[in-house]
Amino acid sequence: MCEQKNLVYGREQAWQLLTEWTQSESLRKHALAVEACVAACGAAEADRLGLSCPEHAQERDKLVDLYSTTALLHDFDYERHPTPEEHPFVGVREL
Repeated sequence: MCEQKNLVYGREQAWQLLTEWTQSESLRKHALAVEACVAACGAAEADRLGLSCPEHAQERDKLVDLYSTTALLHDFDYERHPTPEEHPFVGVREL
């Protein structure tokens, strides 16, 4: 989750952006599969950082959410801008 200027961006907003930019069901499934894998990596990183105890649950959730939303959006501009000259640069400007 990224906070800036009192705005909060999380998975819901990431999914909305992905579905707006990506019409292909296979690319959406790809994004969901990458999200699942990277969320597991985020959980492992949270454990490595000692965030597995209950008093750090909120911090752990934020870290895993950051990993998840980043993974979900990793190719969100690919369908519209698949060339090496455009992908991922157009998407970065949108973000």
